[in-house]
Amino acid sequence: MSLERFGAIDVGSNAIRLNISCVFKKREDSPPRFKQEVSLRMPIRLGEDVFTDGFISQTKASQLIESMKAFRSILNVYRPQSYMACATSAMRDAKNGLALIQKLSL
Repeated sequence: MSLERFGAIDVGSNAIRLNISCVFKKREDSPPRFKQEVSLRMPIRLGEDVFTDGFISQTKASQLIESMKAFRSILNVYRPQSYMACATSAMRDAKNGLALIQKLSL
């Protein structure tokens, strides 16, 4: 049986999420199967700041940074072969979004 583990982080306007899943095949000729191992959601609501004021407040930036640190610890435990983080419009549209992204390098 082959087994691979992958992670995904979604930095959304309403919440950030971490998902880690295993992809495995019982036999080489069988279709892949997926088993979700971790699913976490942190309701930080970046969009509240960005869509009203145009930037992410220090409070929400700190919550995001601490959440990403926690996600990093979980990724270290599960050791996925690969993972990726993506951000939606709140992070992209925020005047301070790029500066915050630079602080978040995992």
